[in-house]
Amino acid sequence: MPRRSRASLVPDEELERELTILQEYIDDYPGGASQARATPISQRRRRSTRKVNPNDPNDPILAGPHEQWAIGGTTKLEDPLGLSVHGIIDKWSQRILAILVLPPSSGDYAPELLYTRLVKQLGGIPLQVTTPDKASSGMGYVPLMQEVLREEHFSELTCAMRPPHALQKPHARTIWRSVSRSLEDLLAHRERGLADGTIDLDNEIHTALETWVWAKAAQSDLDEFIQLHALARIGKKKSSPLPSGGLPKDFYDLPELFGGENQLIPVDAASVPEITAPQLFRFGSEDMDGLAAALYAAVSAPEIRPLTASDILKDMIALMDARMEEL
Repeated sequence: MPRRSRASLVPDEELERELTILQEYIDDYPGGASQARATPISQRRRRSTRKVNPNDPNDPILAGPHEQWAIGGTTKLEDPLGLSVHGIIDKWSQRILAILVLPPSSGDYAPELLYTRLVKQLGGIPLQVTTPDKASSGMGYVPLMQEVLREEHFSELTCAMRPPHALQKPHARTIWRSVSRSLEDLLAHRERGLADGTIDLDNEIHTALETWVWAKAAQSDLDEFIQLHALARIGKKKSSPLPSGGLPKDFYDLPELFGGENQLIPVDAASVPEITAPQLFRFGSEDMDGLAAALYAAVSAPEIRPLTASDILKDMIALMDARMEEL
């Protein structure tokens, strides 16, 4: 099976403008974001953040939803379809807060896109964000955004007490492995759809249309996975510092029933810059994206699901071929 190329993203004017606004937002903090680390501020803190995991003294026990967001993803769809998957998990409740399917070339901007979108949606930030990367550079602007926003809205918690950014513990990676496994069925449906040879993977238009269709199928599949995961019971674990013996949805919505407390730090969401450049959501060139959308509309725009994606794609290709013959 051909390996999909990972094309580099050439920033357009809209993306450059949004990144400039993001940088200016960070720089507007007196002395820049780095100054926040050296600014002497109150030593008061939320009592709950003093707890320590007895199994790992360096790992604080989380006190409730939004104490820590784990940003990560999976490369499961990159080689076969040229797609990347990124998301945010609330560690305490173990609930997946967001997942986006994006072109791999947009991956460098995925953390900012997800973080700013969720901050605006919830009207707040967590106490800390984590990433599997060995350096915060893999998170782009997110560590700086988190640092500036937390300093502005909850200065009682200093960087020395709890860094705004940290490396992830294995638990979040376990959830991402579950996401990867859930995508295996989608890839199996795709393989069955390729069996009759209708889709020519050596044809650039065919592969571009395939990426467009399967991106929507994957997003639909993962949206459903988020809902199912929220309702998947987590067995009782006496040794776990996280809640157990219930549903992630209940841990998240009703933390007080499980010994937790909502830790979201309210922020002025309207003032937070957001990455929304259309280029980041296009699975191909602007012209190809327009062609795919037009063909999809012409075949009556049925719901794209893993079970139906191949048939919809074949209908789109057949329609395109028929129109080409008419020219």
